[in-house]
Amino acid sequence: MSQRHNNPSNGPLIVVILGVALLFVAIKGFADMLGLPMNVAAEVSIRSAVALVPAAAVGWALFDSHRHWLWIAVCVFAACLSIALWPALDVWAVADPVYAFLDVPGMEQELQFWGGGWARAFYLLAPLAGAVGLFVRNQHY
Repeated sequence: MSQRHNNPSNGPLIVVILGVALLFVAIKGFADMLGLPMNVAAEVSIRSAVALVPAAAVGWALFDSHRHWLWIAVCVFAACLSIALWPALDVWAVADPVYAFLDVPGMEQELQFWGGGWARAFYLLAPLAGAVGLFVRNQHY
């Protein structure tokens, strides 16, 4: 008589390990493509995924009632994506990249003008202004 052994399946564990490995390879490729350190690329990736939530919510809310719903959702996504890219701007906009990764306490890095606060506000407000303009435009027609 043969005995059956009830071995638990390792399938879910293998799927999780492969998923984590695939995510690591994707973030590593993203970091290499954009010239970012891995931690910044991971933060930008997570923030970009989170940026889809408000855009999807706006698109869902306006789907039946607004003829420009897709473009408004794209503008909201662009605004949220600009916030997601702020850590990458901190890396890209360093005026003297030789000292950018030294991380000396008390040493502040000088940013280019396009990485400063006013430019970031523009990157955020320009797509939102487009979304509001499209929303208001449809209310008059």
